[in-house]
Amino acid sequence: MLSQQYQDNIDTLLKKIEEAEAIVVGGVAGMSKAIGYSFYHTDENFLKHFGKFADNYSIKNLFEGFYYRFSTREERWAYLATEMKLIHDAEAGRPYLDLLQLLQDKNYFIVTTNQDTQFSKTFPEVKVSPIQGDLRYFQCGSRCHDQIYFNKDQVETMYANIDGTRIPTELIPVCSKCGQEMEPWIQFSGCLLHYNKS
Repeated sequence: MLSQQYQDNIDTLLKKIEEAEAIVVGGVAGMSKAIGYSFYHTDENFLKHFGKFADNYSIKNLFEGFYYRFSTREERWAYLATEMKLIHDAEAGRPYLDLLQLLQDKNYFIVTTNQDTQFSKTFPEVKVSPIQGDLRYFQCGSRCHDQIYFNKDQVETMYANIDGTRIPTELIPVCSKCGQEMEPWIQFSGCLLHYNKS
C-alpha cells in the first residue's frame, strides 16, 4: 500500500501533467532499472547472455564489459554484438509504456542519457533526443564523416557467427568510405569512445 505522502506526490505530478502546455522528460537509467535491466550489476539476465564473457574475463556487468580491454578485436566485437543483439531484441518495458500513456495528446519531448533505446522503441523517434548515443547504430571510428548506420543486420550476422567469445575477423564492421573500423554510436561524459588498438 502506498504511503499518503507518496500518493500525494503522484497526484501532484498527474495534476501538473494535465495542466502543462508542454512537457520535457529527462530520462535516465532508473527507467530501465525498473524493468529489470541493469547495466551495473551481475544478475541472472547478465549471466544468461554473457556467461562465457563472465567466466573467461571476469566481467561482472554490461557496463564493465563495454569498457573491457579485450586482447583482440574479434573478442571485443563478439561482446559488443551480444550486447547490441540484446538491445535490438528487448521489447519496450512497462514503465515506458505507462509514460507513453501519460503523455498521450500532450506536447512533449524526451531527452535521455539511456543508450538502451527503450525510449526510441516506445515513442516516435522525432520526440526523443538520445544525447549519449544509441547502440543500434554504428559510426566511423576515425570520424571521416558524420553519417550513422543502423546495425541490426550486421549485429545479427556477427552474433550468429560467434565462436566461443570471438567472431571471424572478416565480420568486424568497417567504414565503407575510409576502411577504418566502425564504433558503436555512443558518447560517455561528453567523450566519444575509441577502442585502444595499441
